[in-house]
Amino acid sequence: VLQLARLFPIAGNRRRRLRNVLVHLVASVAVASLHLVLAEGLFELIRIWRGLSVNYLDAVMFSFRHNIHINLLTYWAIVALRHLRE
Repeated sequence: VLQLARLFPIAGNRRRRLRNVLVHLVASVAVASLHLVLAEGLFELIRIWRGLSVNYLDAVMFSFRHNIHINLLTYWAIVALRHLRE
C-alpha cells in the first residue's frame, strides 16, 4: 500500500489526480478483499484444528458484510499518512 501511494500520489493536475484516485479505488477493494480471504483462510485452519465445522464460503461472506468497511478505511488511512509524510 505504501508503495502504491508513492507510485500513484493523489496530486498533480486534475487528470492525473483522477487517474490515481481510480487506481487507489481499485487497489483498495483488491487489498481489502485479499486480506479478508486470507484472514478467513487462517481462521478456517484454526477451526479445523479445533474440530469446528463452518462453511468457508459462508464465513468469507459474513466477513465481507461485517469487515470490508474497516479494511477499506485502513487502506485509505495508510495512503493519507503516506501523503502526509511527503
